[in-house]
Amino acid sequence: MVKAKKTSEFLKEGELADDEMSPKNIAFCRPLVDDMRKRRQFLTQHFEYRRQAEDILATDKMLSASQLRQARMFGTCAGFAAIELCGSPLRVTNALQLRHRGPTSNLVLPRGKASHFLVKLDAKEMKVKDRKKVPQIKIRKNALEGAQTLEWYRKTIRPLFPYGNEEWCPVENPQPLANVRFGRVQDRSRSAESIYFFIAPQSGAHLSKSLFYEWISEASAAIGMPMTAHNFRHGLASILLKRSLANLEKVAKFLGNTPAVVQRNYAWINVEAVIEETQDEIMDEALG
Repeated sequence: MVKAKKTSEFLKEGELADDEMSPKNIAFCRPLVDDMRKRRQFLTQHFEYRRQAEDILATDKMLSASQLRQARMFGTCAGFAAIELCGSPLRVTNALQLRHRGPTSNLVLPRGKASHFLVKLDAKEMKVKDRKKVPQIKIRKNALEGAQTLEWYRKTIRPLFPYGNEEWCPVENPQPLANVRFGRVQDRSRSAESIYFFIAPQSGAHLSKSLFYEWISEASAAIGMPMTAHNFRHGLASILLKRSLANLEKVAKFLGNTPAVVQRNYAWINVEAVIEETQDEIMDEALG
């Protein structure tokens, strides 16, 4: 009961953290706006998660339970970070419930000559009244390797989950094959491949927020940038606003918020920027 209560409180705190700028969030974002090295580490963290997973998978042997967990964790964090950093900083619920299969799919995979992934969330999922305000989001194949990382996740990491492995999932072949790397599966009652891009370890459901919060906390600490899932939104907004306060409208659209909400949450950047500009004006007056 106590554990369940703590989990509930943790999830509730996570939901509130989605858009609120707490002192902890400001403490995380401040180095990003002040330190180029930290900024670049934040913006390219999906590369490091991917490297960590690839190091674990660099073996022909059956993965141990610990290795499997680590590969899934780092690989999933790489995919999630690629969406947040190279597409748009979606809310955690929206990202974890992306579906690339079935009639309700909202993540379109590259096909034909197209090399990008396309996120197509509807107004209900985004919790907005005006459907015109829900843009489609391309995750493109470029130097930041957003699309490349998602394709790698789909082909390399997702099959490490039973319900993401097409060799195990077909109804006509419900028993695990000898060459799959995830070993025994607890629940064999259903064998259809999951419709979700990010999958739960032992079912066809989407990855839970509680488990993902645990994974991103552990994985980010392992690469020297401890953070929460909600720090993607706050970090990107802080970086863009520090670059130019004229980005206010752009950041609001990027986050799916109103300019008033962005102004309220990131006023600390505005105040510091105004002070610096005023100091520069004083210096100009003093030294000509």
